[in-house]
Amino acid sequence: MTDALKKLIGDNTALLAEVETYEGTATSNAERVQTLERATLESTNDRKALRDMVRKVTGVTDLTEEALIAKFTGGDDALKSEVASLQERLQTVTTDYDDLGAKHTKEINGMKMNDMLRGMGIDNDVWNETAFGAISDLMLNGATYDNGVFTYKGEDGATVFGDNGKALTVEEKVIQLKNDESVYQFKPVTGGGGGQGQAPNPNQPKQNLSVNQRAAEMAKKI
Repeated sequence: MTDALKKLIGDNTALLAEVETYEGTATSNAERVQTLERATLESTNDRKALRDMVRKVTGVTDLTEEALIAKFTGGDDALKSEVASLQERLQTVTTDYDDLGAKHTKEINGMKMNDMLRGMGIDNDVWNETAFGAISDLMLNGATYDNGVFTYKGEDGATVFGDNGKALTVEEKVIQLKNDESVYQFKPVTGGGGGQGQAPNPNQPKQNLSVNQRAAEMAKKI
């Protein structure tokens, strides 16, 4: 797709550079996904191999703590120690597998959110790439991805709803962030609310600055 796009762009070096940057980002993201998937598969295989070994050694098919205790209560101390060691190793592998799965999910969701935000043009609404990353992180806070859609959950686990009474969407969440005076990553909106606004007065307390003024002040430091 990018080769066809380059042909359409022609000699426009600025657009060509943007396309090449996108290609590099997409390749990097794909490699990260592959690395995580390989690690997940390796952890899964290790976990299965360890379970099979415990079943073979103990003859216990249901590897619960109660089943193993019942099997070896009153048995040889050395054998009990070996079983305890195997249980500990199995728990470690299980924990590593769960942690890796959570990391994998977070990475994938982050890339999906970034693609969605770029598709909405949010990268043009923020000051720079660092600001874009901060907005993406805020957008992922409380977000879950299912069946191609991001939904938001509150601290109590309940679904967050928008003003229309339906589950809060990514678009609505972006609008909330743009209207949040504590979020400084967005550029001031021109033509709708006073333009860029006046430069902030250094003697004026920050908490009294308007959103546009604080944004302009931040821009000077970037």
